[in-house]
Amino acid sequence: MNKSAVLKIYIPILVCVLAVVVAIIIIKPFSKKPDTSQMPEGENNRGNTIGNNVNGGLAVLSGDWIYYVNKDDNYYIYKIRTDGTGKKKIISDESYNLNIIGDWIYYSNREDDFHLYRVKTDGTEREQINYDNTEKVNVIDDWIYYREYHDYYIYRISKDGTGKEQIISNECCDLNVVDRWIYYSVKDNEEDSGIYKICMDGTQKEKICDDISYSLNVIDNWIYYSNKSDNDILYKIMTDGTNRQQICNDSTNSVNVVDGWIYYNNLSDNWYIYKIHIDGTNREQVNSDKSYAINIVDDWIYYYIRIAERYYEILEKDELYRIRTDGTQREKVK
Repeated sequence: MNKSAVLKIYIPILVCVLAVVVAIIIIKPFSKKPDTSQMPEGENNRGNTIGNNVNGGLAVLSGDWIYYVNKDDNYYIYKIRTDGTGKKKIISDESYNLNIIGDWIYYSNREDDFHLYRVKTDGTEREQINYDNTEKVNVIDDWIYYREYHDYYIYRISKDGTGKEQIISNECCDLNVVDRWIYYSVKDNEEDSGIYKICMDGTQKEKICDDISYSLNVIDNWIYYSNKSDNDILYKIMTDGTNRQQICNDSTNSVNVVDGWIYYNNLSDNWYIYKIHIDGTNREQVNSDKSYAINIVDDWIYYYIRIAERYYEILEKDELYRIRTDGTQREKVK
């Protein structure tokens, strides 16, 4: 084969190879995945959903597993696959306020005065984190934000138990940690009651509105809440304090906002669970139980049924159930 024939064969091949190399060089920078380590604090890892944290952290989804507080077995932590298989006890502590980051479960231990603990998802390496009576737990990235039961102030502590800081010195009801801000409501026995926000480091405190509020859910620049200043009716307001709106006429509690729907206990109708679209349309009754502490995980609503007639009997008598968000498959949680 002469030189001319060889060139006719190999030149087109070389052109194709060069074209592929050039394409890779050009495209690769645009296809590079974002560096999540540089995302703002509060964006990478959240231990549980906002609504679940507000309502006691009874259940949390991690991968294909639902971790939950098993009232039928002394409030110990269990897990079960989302398909209903593989049920297993994790640890024999009476637990609340579940949050999961990575392979660690964070929880308040009632058997030790609600001090904060953590344990691996396989039940090993149990550790105590603080010595406070810990409520309203929000685990965000490397920090744990919580309300202390005795003074109702908001604190934060690192996940390894170091660096405890007081963030807020008002008596607070709820807190949400969202996009570098802590949103919280101040109790009605305080002169400056209302809804506020403050930076995660305790700076730039701003008042959003004067409403005495419970069950805060901050979702997509809106705050949804039960407005005690107006008979616990469901309201929403933007995080900059504008566009305050009444959503419905029901008196509410245990608000939990998920996928465009607001789930709540309807105090106007025997504490049954209702849902309504975030724009105030399509109001529906979900169950017929006297309910509270709504947690939503993988299309399941976990909730307590109020059986006790006296407050001090609640932990012993009330039962944990779950039901699908469409109102089907009601069952006791065991």
